[in-house]
Amino acid sequence: MWQGGIKMASLNVTDVIKELDISKSYLYKLIDKENILIPRSETGRYFWDENTVKTIKKILHIDGLQDKDDTDYLIAKLGLKQSFINNRRYLGNKYSLSDFIRKTVDENCKGVNIIIDIFSGTGAVSNTFKDKRTICERILQILFFLLMIVAK
Repeated sequence: MWQGGIKMASLNVTDVIKELDISKSYLYKLIDKENILIPRSETGRYFWDENTVKTIKKILHIDGLQDKDDTDYLIAKLGLKQSFINNRRYLGNKYSLSDFIRKTVDENCKGVNIIIDIFSGTGAVSNTFKDKRTICERILQILFFLLMIVAK
């Protein structure tokens, strides 16, 4: 028996990704990058077993103690790219001015808790002021959703 009462004979990739709490594409990337040997059928399908799941859990450091260092380790080890708010490029590129803008506001606008980011574009200025309420105007729609996630 496996966690959740799933019998080993009926274990499939959906069960594995659910148990590991990762996507199928990430699972296959792990198998490839870590050279995890998993028996396959004649048609190329993986035969999933408890030992394989345990091996992947060790690689993922799934032991309830996972922290940012584990995540950074995995990103580096798997050759993944991590996206930060300043990785975006846009004609205005106020990111390069964000420290100056923050310093100027802090020195000259004491007690201000609401910032209006006019011509927001990528949201670099809004990100600089994520400790304050920010009103954005003309933000790129896709980045609106990204900023909503990052702000939380």
